[in-house]
Amino acid sequence: MSLRTLGLSFGHGGRPLLAGIDLTVEKGESVALVGVNGSGKSTLLRLLSGVLPPGSGTVELDGRPLARMSRRQIARRIAVMHQALPPVPGLTVRQLVHQGRYPGQGPLGMLRTPGHDPATEEALALTGLTGLAERVLDTLSGGERQRARLALALAQEADILFLDEPTAHLDIRHRLEVLELVRELRAARGLTVVTVLHELDHAARFTDRIVALHRGAVHADGPPSAVLTPDLLSEVFGVAGRVVIDEIHHHPRCIPDAPLPTGPAENRSSAPSRG
Repeated sequence: MSLRTLGLSFGHGGRPLLAGIDLTVEKGESVALVGVNGSGKSTLLRLLSGVLPPGSGTVELDGRPLARMSRRQIARRIAVMHQALPPVPGLTVRQLVHQGRYPGQGPLGMLRTPGHDPATEEALALTGLTGLAERVLDTLSGGERQRARLALALAQEADILFLDEPTAHLDIRHRLEVLELVRELRAARGLTVVTVLHELDHAARFTDRIVALHRGAVHADGPPSAVLTPDLLSEVFGVAGRVVIDEIHHHPRCIPDAPLPTGPAENRSSAPSRG
């Protein structure tokens, strides 16, 4: 299995956001997308998952363009953990997670299958939500809501998992819990995982490969030890800093020391505030 982009470009409001992206993600890889706000991380994830159509270029899954596949066909292979849950009053955790079964079962299958189907129950168990299954989503804590989002994606039983800022708005303990869980699930299920992350140290610790986006293009792509350098901190993130090796986990850690007089935010064209 491989997911590949060829000359992928996309614009928003008449302004280019991504241009000429050539990227390949192989089966079983864990890839982090990093960059400043507005660099196109979340947009690239939406393009890779077929949610957005490219302005030009193609996205291919096993050599087949996503543009020639139906949304349901794509959803059988690619599951996305979105940044927010749907605002449905009274929706319980189990009801939400069960919606992940739609790509595999279709509308008639969803009517025939009870809410306690095996894939839904497994997704709840894997994310530690079995005891909260009948809770209404609005009553959950931030960490519990993140796990519910992850369980919804896992219930699809897809072999590719996209995570859009899975640690946003979480305290440090819950960030680590979510990232550790994703790493365990990847190993257990043989998943291919692509994650949008802001924390460079987490990208280095929990993924095998980092793709840094800057000014609508891939600035660097490779293992964390090769990508995370003082030059990257300066050129992409607009800070002077150092990179050291963690003595316990042996991955690179970034130490930002000071903002540079002119950072990337001042140099790039206007773009949405997220991504």
